[in-house]
Amino acid sequence: MVEANRFRLGLFVIIGVILFITALFIFGLSAMFAPKAKFVTLFAESVQGLEPGSPVKYKGATIGSVRKVTIRITDKLIRVDMDINPENLIMNSSEYHNWRKQFYAFFRHELKLGLRCRLEYAGITGMKYVDLDYYPASAINSKIKPLKSTGDEFLYIPSQPSMLNDMLTMISRSLEKISKIKFDKISEELTLSLSEMRKLLGDPNLAKTLEQLQRASANIEKSSAEFKEVFTKKQVDSLINRWNKTLNLFDRLLTTSQQKLASADIDATLQQLNTAMTAWIELNNSMQTSLDKVNLTLDSITQLS
Repeated sequence: MVEANRFRLGLFVIIGVILFITALFIFGLSAMFAPKAKFVTLFAESVQGLEPGSPVKYKGATIGSVRKVTIRITDKLIRVDMDINPENLIMNSSEYHNWRKQFYAFFRHELKLGLRCRLEYAGITGMKYVDLDYYPASAINSKIKPLKSTGDEFLYIPSQPSMLNDMLTMISRSLEKISKIKFDKISEELTLSLSEMRKLLGDPNLAKTLEQLQRASANIEKSSAEFKEVFTKKQVDSLINRWNKTLNLFDRLLTTSQQKLASADIDATLQQLNTAMTAWIELNNSMQTSLDKVNLTLDSITQLS
């Protein structure tokens, strides 16, 4: 009887252990033996909140998890090794036996299109995950030397600074620029400017000038009102029309004069004028000689008398 109970107890324990191992294999251990692809990246920023087991996502869809987070002491960069489940990507079923080659070929092509790793926050818990997305306009950090793999051992994906890191960098640069501003000098110049402004406002000449400006403004307004009273819109329009007509007549006169001058023989006219002036001068000289002779005759008659 005791032997039978011991046999049943042993059989129950063995069956329980088998069921426990089977459950572990189904729910956890099977994933350990599933084929995995390996991604590696390097971060120059803090990875606080990123732990082994953290999700790895491609454009928001989970494709794997972080396997290991280590520090590379040669350059103090954080190395993150990731296990990627190829079953999360739909590949050609006829080539599924050769999935590794097709898988890495796809992601190598995506690297040329700007595929990068970036740390993102998983809600407000402070935990982080690695997100794979495209940043074609961003430049790769030249200080981070990429890892080289032989064959399909792993695929290195460059990292992109996180949004929080970008914000902190911008804030740091802004604070640095603000710290360079000489507020003391600005305050002194502002105080000096206010003092000069008070002196200017308190100057009696300024009050006189403002008073004169007010009088001039009043005179202008008065003259404008009188002008409106004297000249109606109709009169002003008539005056403008007359002025336009006068300008048109003047333009015609100038045009006619230019045409007359263009058609006239200026050289012949000048020559004739020169001849007339010469004859006039000779006539004037003859008249002067005759007058001189008359004067001499009168003097002789006077002496004779």
